[in-house]
Amino acid sequence: MHHVFDLFSDVDSNYGNFSKEKFVCWYAEDESIRNCVEKIDYYELSGQDTIAFFDLRRQPIDGVYRSLILDEQKGLILSRQSSKQIQNTVYDKTSIGKKVFQDFIKNNLKYQYRHCLSFGYVAFFFKHGITQGSDCISLHKVKDVEFDMKQNQCHFQTLGMKHNLTITFTDINENLPKRIEESIIHNQVVSNSLSHHLEHISLKCMPAYKSVLDAILFNEEWITKTPGKVHLAEVAHEIVDIMLNALVETIQKEVNWLDHQEHIRRVKRMLKDQ
Repeated sequence: MHHVFDLFSDVDSNYGNFSKEKFVCWYAEDESIRNCVEKIDYYELSGQDTIAFFDLRRQPIDGVYRSLILDEQKGLILSRQSSKQIQNTVYDKTSIGKKVFQDFIKNNLKYQYRHCLSFGYVAFFFKHGITQGSDCISLHKVKDVEFDMKQNQCHFQTLGMKHNLTITFTDINENLPKRIEESIIHNQVVSNSLSHHLEHISLKCMPAYKSVLDAILFNEEWITKTPGKVHLAEVAHEIVDIMLNALVETIQKEVNWLDHQEHIRRVKRMLKDQ
């Protein structure tokens, strides 16, 4: 853990909870904060190290840095990229992250919006949704969430800090609690789908972090609309079928087996028998 986070998590510190708005003020007024910041042109979103990132397009730091990142290893980072560009560094890297897969789950859950990029044990929540530049928090690094609707704020208490580091989203929409809830459920469906698929090939998923992503499993009070297990299982089976079909299509294209239907049928049987 980078030492700079002790400033925002130590109860004796002069800084307190971390928010984008506070950082902008600290950066302008406090040289010690400016000296802690790494400035780069390119940042790649990391499930292991990214704690959160913030959209600064409306008030770029030093006129050029459009995103602020909290990275577990590197500390505070300012990037010339927009938050949308940072999001895109991971969005299409795997089949799981592709829009068609993520939206398929959203549509099956009958959600109107998608605020989460879900990978099962890693999930990124976007304050303003997945389709535009937005502040983002790594839900797998959050152990608790508190909503202060009177102040229009949401407080995320993070995992793995020496003290409790709390990251605050300000100016939130009244629907944000619902969107976080939907995002946790969306991610749970991805996790169930992957677990189901891996069990078919005799593999097991790693245990989940003890983060808010597990809230659905422990019936946390603010998770009010947990879908039935049967529904999740049905969605998982349908997703696995799509994954199998996609795999066979890839084999057809890469190995040029288009004219060898018997081989294709054999591959399908082998996959389904796993």
